Amino acid sequence: MEDAEKKRSAAPSSGLISCVFSWSIRDILNKNLYKNKVREIPLRFSSMSHYKASFGPALIEETHADLLSSITSVSRAPLCQIISVKKHKTHKLPNNLLYYIRVKAVSASAKTYEEDADDCDEEDADDCDGADSEDGDAVKEGYVPDGGDLIAFAEVKPKRVDDLNRPGQPYTIALVQSRRNGRILVVASKPIACDEDYYQSTKQDKKRILFGVYLINMTTNLRIYAALSRASDVRTPILKTALPGDLDAEERCSICSVDDTTGTTAATDVRQMIRPYSPNESQEAAILSCIATSQCKHRNTFKLIWGPPGTGKTKTVGVLLYALLQLRTKTLVCGPTNTAVLQVAQRLLKLVQESQGIENYGLGDVVVFGNRKRMSVDDGLLDVFYDHRVEVLRKCYAPETGWRKCLESLMHLLENSEELYEAYMEKWFAKKKEAEERAADTKTELCVDDQEDPLTHTEFLSQQLKPVSKGLHFCLENLPIHLPTLFISGEVVKLMIEGIESLQGFEYFLSRCQILRDVGPLQSHLSFQLELHKRKLMKIFISLQRGFLLPDVEDGRLDRFCLDKAQLVFCTASTAARLDVVMFRMLIIDEAAQLKECESLIPLQVPGLSHAVLFGDEKQLPAMVRSNISETMNFGRSLFERLVLLGFKKHLLNIQYRMHPSISRFPNREFYNNLILDACSVRTRSHEKRVLGHKMYGTYSFINVSDGKEEFDASYSLTNTMEAVVALGIVTKLSKACAASKERISVGVISPYKAQMYAIQDIFSKRFLKDGETYCSVNVRSVDGYQGGEDDVIIISTVRSNIRGSVGFLSNHQRTNVALTRARYVSDEHIYSCFARSADHLFGFCDADTVCGYLVMSRH
Repeated sequence: MEDAEKKRSAAPSSGLISCVFSWSIRDILNKNLYKNKVREIPLRFSSMSHYKASFGPALIEETHADLLSSITSVSRAPLCQIISVKKHKTHKLPNNLLYYIRVKAVSASAKTYEEDADDCDEEDADDCDGADSEDGDAVKEGYVPDGGDLIAFAEVKPKRVDDLNRPGQPYTIALVQSRRNGRILVVASKPIACDEDYYQSTKQDKKRILFGVYLINMTTNLRIYAALSRASDVRTPILKTALPGDLDAEERCSICSVDDTTGTTAATDVRQMIRPYSPNESQEAAILSCIATSQCKHRNTFKLIWGPPGTGKTKTVGVLLYALLQLRTKTLVCGPTNTAVLQVAQRLLKLVQESQGIENYGLGDVVVFGNRKRMSVDDGLLDVFYDHRVEVLRKCYAPETGWRKCLESLMHLLENSEELYEAYMEKWFAKKKEAEERAADTKTELCVDDQEDPLTHTEFLSQQLKPVSKGLHFCLENLPIHLPTLFISGEVVKLMIEGIESLQGFEYFLSRCQILRDVGPLQSHLSFQLELHKRKLMKIFISLQRGFLLPDVEDGRLDRFCLDKAQLVFCTASTAARLDVVMFRMLIIDEAAQLKECESLIPLQVPGLSHAVLFGDEKQLPAMVRSNISETMNFGRSLFERLVLLGFKKHLLNIQYRMHPSISRFPNREFYNNLILDACSVRTRSHEKRVLGHKMYGTYSFINVSDGKEEFDASYSLTNTMEAVVALGIVTKLSKACAASKERISVGVISPYKAQMYAIQDIFSKRFLKDGETYCSVNVRSVDGYQGGEDDVIIISTVRSNIRGSVGFLSNHQRTNVALTRARYVSDEHIYSCFARSADHLFGFCDADTVCGYLVMSRH
């Protein structure tokens, strides 16, 4: 506890946060503050020092741009009222300005609050989980600062930037270290007047007014900065192979015979293991190659698996992880967002549950690590969620109510039930005699309690069994789920299941005995049955006593035990910073092309790592970079893309299962050089779907929204109200048609602009006709937030409408690729004429006036 307190009270190291604290408001508003300090990040690096020096300035500039964006829209920032400020016991001028604050939430109406980083554990400033960029789009009502948040102090609710820098209250910011029991620990850039100091200096009795204004969350950037600071040839040996672009890092090991994936016994075993999941040839080759690499102990390697849209990348990752789980290869599985991590975890869990003959047995080898609230972990993943597992196992290990005590109590009760009952009766008679004597002495009647009959033998057993049974049921149900298979065999689990059934049967029998207690002729039979039940129970639980020992946990550290003994651990790349004491052999990063290379450095630093497999597609969206300066200097480039540019071989998953060929043809030609084949399943007529008969519902339709007008909203993002109305019209028609035909369909409405996404959500929530909503499900997202998703019909609101021909975000081919490859069947809106002309043989053109339409794609 003392160590945890020290960790929470430790001021951040000098570096990124010190740099942020040094900026004045004038510095923050200076867009070019770091323009001449950021250098282009090269493809090759001569040393680890060169590597660290290349990313550092760009990271600082990115943090600066993030803060600039936030502070210029401070009037819409979430805020809270600070009701108490006290110095921490380690507070010391000038640099260790630690304070405890208490806050009162203030309702926020702004929709622009974006939590690009993590929500944090209340225990620890470092216990933060990676967040989805799209998850931060939700309205933040009643803001309360969390770990990693950077907040500004203000005496008024800020309406402009100047309100953060007023006479008597100069610009002061603080980084939230932790939040616990209502107290928030912060480290401030300047001294803050504590409550007693404030009232003493002002000599006022009126209540102090002070607000905490959310600016940005710095957790991920701080972790990246720390990872860059720690990077060394010793700490990150695997990265050393990728610095100069050493192509040998992807070649087969000359020593390992297991690297031959075609003829070895190991390869044959793995092939048989994955065969039930029917991987295609390219998927199977990728899996076998990765498995072979994972067994090599002589070198560090990278593998790149290229998964274009619809090619079964998630399935391939899932089957690979299942094989690694069976081979007991300790693996860390990361992604850029919580959504990506949970999607892969769900796929793996499904495979585990399908393969086991015993429900949920084997889940103890899998852990999803992060913050439950942030990750939105549902019941389907709760059994593998780290915090839940630790909580459950603590109950199973509890000294008075856990497995060992309950098992001991049950055996004692069954083995000595006669003696225990006799002792009870002796106490009862003694108590009654004492009560009678007391009544005689006082010449009063016996009280009601003293007149009650004693419990029968079966009633006594039932009463004694109840608390023991409750604890045993909990342990018997949860130990098979939460203990790693290393410590609990399938045979033991079967015994536990039998134990649950026998215990329930025994409890039911005892309840029946109480009902039949007055039926004299049945008593001898019931006594005989009681002995049979007891013997059966004793046989099962004696076997459990002998065949299963609850594993000892060093110093009671169940939290560490769960991570150390799991074979697969899932978390975001950022959250991997919390795993620096857990040994891993293999790292798998899903959606690796969406992860900045410097952020990939965090999971690459986990101890023991020998091999990394990167799944991704550099033709789709890269990581989001806010700073134009950093983006120009390749700060957003992924490790996946850099290795591809250096000539690393990438294994292509070459069959797509999502889109009808008439959809896949254009992106396949434009982005993938016709390397992708269409699966048989998407080439059949059964993959065609046309809910409405109008010609616009073909492969692609471009709808001219002539009255549409692009406008900036308050957050300087673009909207087009008419396009939102047109989208509503199309979805309403689809909904009615689905209701009439009883045909289910999913519709995705997407836009490259978040302001337009909000506008569409608003208009749909107010006016969407609900006739048939059971049959027509609608999902409104940004293009960036939809990567990896798919729906039957996709409607794309491109927003842009101007005489300059500017198409804005969609000039990025990666974003266009994502937008055009989400539909399973087919229907769009006025994207842009230059794109339309390049594929005019595929598309139909309509006016919104005619069809109430939009760019529409469906999967036919």
